[in-house]
Amino acid sequence: LISQLITEHCPNCRYLIVNEAGASIYSASPVAREEFPDYDATVRGTISIGRRLLDPLSELVKIDPQHIGVGMYQHDMNQRQMKESLDSVVESCVNFVGVDLNTASGRFTAQVLGAAAEHESARIGERVSAKHHQNAERGNAHGGGRSFGYRRVAQGQIEVVPEEAEVLREAAARVLAGQSLASIVVDFNERGIPSAHGKKWRPGSLGMVLRSGRITGLRESKGEVVGEANWEPILDRATWEQVCSRLTHAPIGRRPKVNLLAGMCRCAECVSVMAAVSERMDKKLKLGQRPPRRTLACDKANRHGCGSNTVKADYVEQIVIDYVLAALEHTDIATARARRAGGDAHQLVASIETDEQFLADLAADYGAQRINRAQFLAAQDPVHARLLHARRRLDQLTVDPNLDGTAFEGVTADSWDRLDLDQQRALVALFVDQVVIQKGKRGRYFDPSRVQPVPVDAGGA
Repeated sequence: LISQLITEHCPNCRYLIVNEAGASIYSASPVAREEFPDYDATVRGTISIGRRLLDPLSELVKIDPQHIGVGMYQHDMNQRQMKESLDSVVESCVNFVGVDLNTASGRFTAQVLGAAAEHESARIGERVSAKHHQNAERGNAHGGGRSFGYRRVAQGQIEVVPEEAEVLREAAARVLAGQSLASIVVDFNERGIPSAHGKKWRPGSLGMVLRSGRITGLRESKGEVVGEANWEPILDRATWEQVCSRLTHAPIGRRPKVNLLAGMCRCAECVSVMAAVSERMDKKLKLGQRPPRRTLACDKANRHGCGSNTVKADYVEQIVIDYVLAALEHTDIATARARRAGGDAHQLVASIETDEQFLADLAADYGAQRINRAQFLAAQDPVHARLLHARRRLDQLTVDPNLDGTAFEGVTADSWDRLDLDQQRALVALFVDQVVIQKGKRGRYFDPSRVQPVPVDAGGA
C-alpha cells in the first residue's frame, strides 16, 4: 500500500525495507533499558529498526543471533551447534568489515562484542564449576594431574599406590616426631623418592600433600571439605588432624630454637611475647672470655609491645628449670603428658568434626537468609574459639616421642645439662604453659618474684 501511494502521488520519493527480526527481543533487553531508560519497549524497538538503516552491524550485534530469524526454524535445530555457528558468522562479519574505534559507533560495537564474549565465558565457567562441585559432593575424584599416593583407575575413581602411601605415612610420623619438612625433603631427595610429577620434593609441596584432606578420605572443593570421599584413606582422621595442627604451629622454613624459653615468656604489662636479645660480638670468643649476655625484652618495634620490660634470660631460665625439676619429683612423664593433652585424640577429633559441621550448617542458614549477618557472626565466634582450643590441645598430644625414653629417668639439676635443647624444651612444655615477667624496679639486684611460671592445667593451654 505504501509503495503504491508513493508511486501514484510522489514518484521522486525513495524508501528502504529494514528487517525488524529481533527488535522486540532487543527492546526488552538490559542493554536497551540502559541505553534508553526513559522510553518504553515499543519506542526502543522503533529506534533499533531505524538505527539498522544507519549502522546495521552496530545494532545487530546487540541481539543473540538465533533471534534474528535467518534460515531454518530455530527450535528444530541443535541449540548449542546453532549458537556456535551463528556466533562464528557474526565474528566473521565483524572481522571482515572491521571496527573503526575512532567513531562512537565503532567503539560501541567493540564494547558490545567484548561484553558478549565475557558473558559467554562466565556462563561456561559457571557450568564447569557447578559440575565440579556436584562431583565433589558425590565424593568422586577430580580430574587433572595425579595426586601423590593415588592413581586413577576410572573416571572419578582413584586407588591407593602402596609404595607412595608408605612414604606419606613415614612423612606424617616424622612430622609428629618433631622433624621439619625441610629435613624430611632432603632425606627423600637423597633416597631418590620422586614427587607425583617425577621431580624433587620441596617443603611446600610436601606440606600441601600432608595438609590435603584427600589422604584421610575427605573430598574438598575450593579449599573446603564437602563430604566423605569414595576412595581409601592413607592416614586415619586423628593422625591427619595432628599432622595439620603440627604443621600449622611449625611453619615451613622456621629457624631452629636456640633459647630454652623461646615464645613462652610474656610481659605482664602488655601481654606481648618477649623476645630474646643477645649482645653483639664482632669477634670469636677467646679462651676464658664470657659468652654474650642474653636478655628477654618486650619488643616495641616488631611485636607491638610496651618496650619497657627487660630481664636477664639466664635468671629466668634457672627459675623455670628449678620449677620443672621440683615438679618432676611429684609427677612422672606419662601423667604430665596426659594432663598436658587434656583429653583423648579421638574425642578431640569428634569435637572438631561437630563444630565444623555446625559452621557449615550456620553458613547454609545465612545463605538461605534464615538468619541475618549479625546473628551469623555472633554464632560463629564462639565456635571458632572452640575449634582453635581443640586443635591446640590435639597438637599437644604429639609431644616429642623422645620423652618416652630412659634419658628422663631421675633427671636432676646435675643431669639437666646432659639433655639437648629440644629435650629440655619438651620437658618444660609438659609443666609450664607460659612464663609471666613482671616489670622490674630500679636497683642492682634481681628480684626472683618477677618471674611467674604458669602451670599447665587440666584443660590444656
